[in-house]
Amino acid sequence: MRASGRPPRIWIDVEQGAAFGSPGDSVRVFEELRSCFGAVSEAWLFGRTAAASLRGFYYPPTVHIKFGIPRGNGPHLVLIDEFDDQLWLNAAGCGTREMAAAAITVLETLDFAMPSTTPDGSPLDGADEMHFVDRHLATTRPPGQPVPVAPPGKTFVRNGRLACRMDFDKGGVSAGDLRELWTMAIQPDGWLAAVSELTLYDGRIRSEQSGHDGCQLIAGGQSGRELWLRLPEPDDYDRLSGSRRDHYVGAFTEYRAVARAIFATVGVEIDPPDDRPWRERILGRHRAPAEVIHWPGDDPPAAVRPVT
Repeated sequence: MRASGRPPRIWIDVEQGAAFGSPGDSVRVFEELRSCFGAVSEAWLFGRTAAASLRGFYYPPTVHIKFGIPRGNGPHLVLIDEFDDQLWLNAAGCGTREMAAAAITVLETLDFAMPSTTPDGSPLDGADEMHFVDRHLATTRPPGQPVPVAPPGKTFVRNGRLACRMDFDKGGVSAGDLRELWTMAIQPDGWLAAVSELTLYDGRIRSEQSGHDGCQLIAGGQSGRELWLRLPEPDDYDRLSGSRRDHYVGAFTEYRAVARAIFATVGVEIDPPDDRPWRERILGRHRAPAEVIHWPGDDPPAAVRPVT
């Protein structure tokens, strides 16, 4: 992927006049916009409507509002060019025979190599996910294979980089889902690929002040993209009293353990050993977490504040 000197662009077929659910319209928009892209050598195809979210492709909220697309749906075909510009097609993919036929038209036009055909004669029909890299099929996931649950989220461009936000404080997902989604994101051709930077805020307020919309964990990858994770926070008096209780699954400590494991992979310990003097322990004084931990750049990482 080469740097283009400008933010990446996302073109969505329904915003260009395609009717939602029309394979023919998706192909038409592709043909109209093909000249706007550089060399396209990567493609993601999805079967289920929610499968795209597992890989970081969330429709912006405006698409759901303007075009009536149900929330939780994502594009079924994502084309990515050498500059990370993307074309999202809603009705071409690998879910049904009609969607597969549209996807074949698109991919063959771009000189993608089609895999061997299935018993019903289609090389794409029936999978839950297919990923083409360098115009050849790299990975595929059959329907029915266990996958994590995708949380609510959105995909957007911020500060010249493509970012995916995932909200784990809304319920319906667990810390286990977070762990699995992170693993998918850092696969060689995943949303992040290899991790290049990590930032952890001690709470939503500091994250909002820093421009990260209350997401406490921000990760950048060698793909040039970012992953913003909004995590549950520990209960305080207001939440326990019911005025603003977060109804998330599991315990705060489970999500903290995942964050700890993420930083541990780059050699950063976000919860240093408890080496308080005995006097501080007897008085019940604890070390407050670092306000911000950033890797790389903190050596040692964002020194923990004094015992209070």
